[in-house]
Amino acid sequence: MQYNRGPRVRNVPKNHALSRLQQKKLKNNDENYLLSLEHLKSCFKDLRTTAGHAAGPDGLKFDSLTETKWNTKLRWLSYTINARKYQLGPKRDVKIPKDDGSFRTIKISNIIDRVASRAALEAMSPILEPTFTDWSYGYRPNKSYQDMLISIKNDCQNGLRYILKADIVKAFDNVNIRKLRKLISELRLDSVLKDLVESIVSKGLSFESVEDKNLIGVSQGDSLSGLLFNFYVHECHDAAITKQLSTSFKIYRYADDIVICSSSLQELECLAAKSLNMLTLTGFTHKSVGPVDILNEKINILGLTLSNIENIISYSLCDLSWDKLISKLDECLTQPLPTANSKQVVKGWQETLKLVKWEAADQYRLAGILSSYGLDPKEVVNN
Repeated sequence: MQYNRGPRVRNVPKNHALSRLQQKKLKNNDENYLLSLEHLKSCFKDLRTTAGHAAGPDGLKFDSLTETKWNTKLRWLSYTINARKYQLGPKRDVKIPKDDGSFRTIKISNIIDRVASRAALEAMSPILEPTFTDWSYGYRPNKSYQDMLISIKNDCQNGLRYILKADIVKAFDNVNIRKLRKLISELRLDSVLKDLVESIVSKGLSFESVEDKNLIGVSQGDSLSGLLFNFYVHECHDAAITKQLSTSFKIYRYADDIVICSSSLQELECLAAKSLNMLTLTGFTHKSVGPVDILNEKINILGLTLSNIENIISYSLCDLSWDKLISKLDECLTQPLPTANSKQVVKGWQETLKLVKWEAADQYRLAGILSSYGLDPKEVVNN
């Protein structure tokens, strides 16, 4: 006896579940998805979990409104972005003291604008990141400054004994907005994304006057600023310098800090002159330290001191950096409910300190602080 099993399905319909899943995966990498309401909600949740909770000029914090009211604001944000009507709101200036007695101004946006900036970052990163150099580390995914410090140490151990360090003075404050806008206009961007980035870059700027002081400076404090800064410096400096590199010298940049290593003092000075000249032509001012012969001298790099002790090249913590470390850890410890961002700061220090050679007294002191924060001091002090 034969059973009728029904008609065989020879053609898979377009709305088959597997097909829909594949389409969704493709959609998630599309600029339209990255600026959609669904993704804006995802950005909002990420910021609420990981970012700072300070209020913007409107006084709103993440816990100021109910989920329903935030969703209403996000729907409006989605509409204005995709209708190409989005306008960045005002920002609140917060001055952060620096070691030299001056201040770094951080501009705090309203939360809804932080969401727009995060969405723009996630849409722009896949476009710009592949163009950046391998020796650029700041504000980049999976390229920490610990990685940079380890590479510099390895270079010194492999014979690149001469080091010069340069620092771009007030780097973000001196980005030429006219030039940045021109560079962005040359990218092949979706019109909606281009308008969003343009609004973020050009907020409050007047382009009638060439002498307008507001045409200088990318504000620090939002998600997109680091990527835009890297893009600007890459186009004006990094791309050309890469063509000059060889096996006898290397260069590293962590945001506004530049380190050049070489086995030849003459080649180091030549490359440094080209690099610093490019920065000057770009409109940056800079200050430099070196060249230093690491076999006989020491140099401070990103808060750590690199030196040669008994023919072993290693990092140690100078007094100023030690004070900053304790201050930051104590700040986190005094918070009744430390934020995720505070925990990330402490864990970042913890990873960095694995590079440091500790004296016994300092090991004991650090172990007590880390233990009180709930971190395992053995991961740091036993190196």
